[in-house]
Amino acid sequence: MRYIFFFLTMSFPLFMHGQSFMPLWPDGKVPYNLPHKPKEQYELTNDSLKIVRNVTIPGMTVFLAPKKLNTGMAVVICPGGAYTVEAYDHEGIQVAQQLNEWGINAVVLKYRLPNDSTMTNKKWVPLIDALQAIKLVRSNAVEWGIKTNKVGIMGFSAGGHLAATVSTHFDQRQQDGFKPEEVRPDFSILCYAVITMKEEYTHSWSKFMLLGHDPSYQDVLEFSNETKVTPQTPPTFLIHTADDFVAVENSMNYAAALIRNKVPVTCHILPSGGHGYGLAKGKKGVDVWVGYWKEWLNNLQ
Repeated sequence: MRYIFFFLTMSFPLFMHGQSFMPLWPDGKVPYNLPHKPKEQYELTNDSLKIVRNVTIPGMTVFLAPKKLNTGMAVVICPGGAYTVEAYDHEGIQVAQQLNEWGINAVVLKYRLPNDSTMTNKKWVPLIDALQAIKLVRSNAVEWGIKTNKVGIMGFSAGGHLAATVSTHFDQRQQDGFKPEEVRPDFSILCYAVITMKEEYTHSWSKFMLLGHDPSYQDVLEFSNETKVTPQTPPTFLIHTADDFVAVENSMNYAAALIRNKVPVTCHILPSGGHGYGLAKGKKGVDVWVGYWKEWLNNLQ
């Protein structure tokens, strides 16, 4: 993909198109951050879609559904980008707007991207940001008109890896102040997701960015989410295409693990469509996935 680069000095909330931006850590004490903070970079792809890299102000943009449509459901959305950038437009804002049309509240997460120069413990930092987002959604549930038992997680590509990590590791960060009952998602939506860090089917660049050049076997296993599924993993919807460069086995093996653990799962494998299509508007053959997704969400209400 070809990028057109430009840099902004304005604050990130002015760059966003959502209803309101909320820092994840309003006290300014961002866990595991190092003093060195390169400026966030905002870029346009050749399709005029906005992406962000070098996230220094992790936060979330809140899109509340119109009151007359509000179902009480909420989805935290994790844009993809190989843990290198975040595709904030077509895997974030556009998805939130679609959910709002269906009466579902949405939060687009701007999570920190793993970087040894800006943080310690980088492999856990995206997860910590995502857990904090879920915690904030539930803590604001009354004000926002959200049901605390209808809060889900959604992710695309590497953002799908993050969403799957949340779904399988929600009970592993008590040392960071997260109680499992506060941060476990009630459902999970994984779109052309990177699931595994195992060599055969992983996306090598996402793996490198998250775990480094020569990760230990323990780290590879820990972040191969198909090996971490339990009966407590939330009900899951998966979409993938057979010709995706992120191997379709990522979704297939995760679905199999959910079935083994008797977790409800819906998995759609489409014959073609590639990768990174977001809502796939106007992309015949792959655009059908949005209807499948809507039907699945309707059945959760």
